[in-house]
Amino acid sequence: MISPAQITFTDQAWQSDPARWRNARQYHVSCLLDDQLPIREPDGRYNVLAMQMAAHALPSLAGATDAKRTAARQLIHLLRLAKRPAPQSLLELADSAVSMRATTPDLTALAERVVAVQAQAARIRRRDGGEG
Repeated sequence: MISPAQITFTDQAWQSDPARWRNARQYHVSCLLDDQLPIREPDGRYNVLAMQMAAHALPSLAGATDAKRTAARQLIHLLRLAKRPAPQSLLELADSAVSMRATTPDLTALAERVVAVQAQAARIRRRDGGEG
């Protein structure tokens, strides 16, 4: 992650014209994702307005989900440092791997739980004089 001590922000009007940067390398470094979504000024400061625009645009971009997820997490970190909220769609993108794991049932754990419940039911039946 980016160290807070290394970061400066600006709220100046955002201009994303690539001609503002001295060269392609400087432009590339200013972008959040594969020469898309520049969020840094040519002088290196993070532009809060550009970050907010990128936060809304990133979830709808085509491309590799892993790269977008990493970019989303970086952008959320920057927005927090700038004391700005992240849109829900960005939070969902950043957390999509965790969300998918949380909503996918763990069949092993489910099977273990079923066996435990069946064993408990058998003990209760035996205790109460039923078949077990």
